[in-house]
Amino acid sequence: MITPFDILSEAKTLLDLPPETRTEARRRTIIGRCYYAAYKHLHSHDVAKGYRHSPGQNTGSHRSFLNHLKESDQPDVVKAIKVLEFLLSYRVQADYFLDIEIIDSLATDCWKRANFLMTRTLPATSSA
Repeated sequence: MITPFDILSEAKTLLDLPPETRTEARRRTIIGRCYYAAYKHLHSHDVAKGYRHSPGQNTGSHRSFLNHLKESDQPDVVKAIKVLEFLLSYRVQADYFLDIEIIDSLATDCWKRANFLMTRTLPATSSA
């Protein structure tokens, strides 16, 4: 079974390619993988207990999950929300706004933030 860390590792593999082969398409892929790794990590974390997305809600499942997390006042969860929102905004940009250039430093920053969230801010818990 694949884990969020496997997804983040794939992003790192692409990030570690020589700069001349790290195309914009790859940078966009890195950002997407970083977001999904962080999202799935939080989804399997203790902070997600009790979350259930209802198809009738007026928001998508990702926004609904963020709204669920916002019910917490734990400082580490608040930090994690900020990171996930940052990653989500750039994942949307990378996926849908092809006229906006995605530079190398942004892909690197997304990987660093996702990695920090997953390993330091809210490391894996027993329910992961």
